[in-house]
Amino acid sequence: MVPKLPAAGTKNLFLRDKSGKRHVLLVIPNRKQVNLKRFAEKYGYKNLSLASTERLRTYLGVDPGAVSLLCLINDEKNAVEVYIDEELWHAHALACHPLRNDMTLVLAVYDVKKILKILKYEVNVIKLKDD
Repeated sequence: MVPKLPAAGTKNLFLRDKSGKRHVLLVIPNRKQVNLKRFAEKYGYKNLSLASTERLRTYLGVDPGAVSLLCLINDEKNAVEVYIDEELWHAHALACHPLRNDMTLVLAVYDVKKILKILKYEVNVIKLKDD
């Protein structure tokens, strides 16, 4: 059982396009669903699907279940494109796995934004409708 945390819960999807050349970290509220076909069409991707465990380890350095915005620290080439739902971007705090899935950190969104800026990520803030 997961304790109630003073933070917005997140769902983190690591995706790849059909060619395997583009990779996406999509971060949405954990209660929302996403239609990957509609998302791909809207943002110019071809056939997005969940990336394999091998790709996850190569690009973000973690195992399945441990994906969070903090994994971007392992993406030394900034090869992963980042999308985050505006509801989370404007939240007070986010619940994030610290590169492993047996712990959860509560981080102020202000600090998450500073981390992403230090890592030189251009974050795409989107308004995802609840599919």
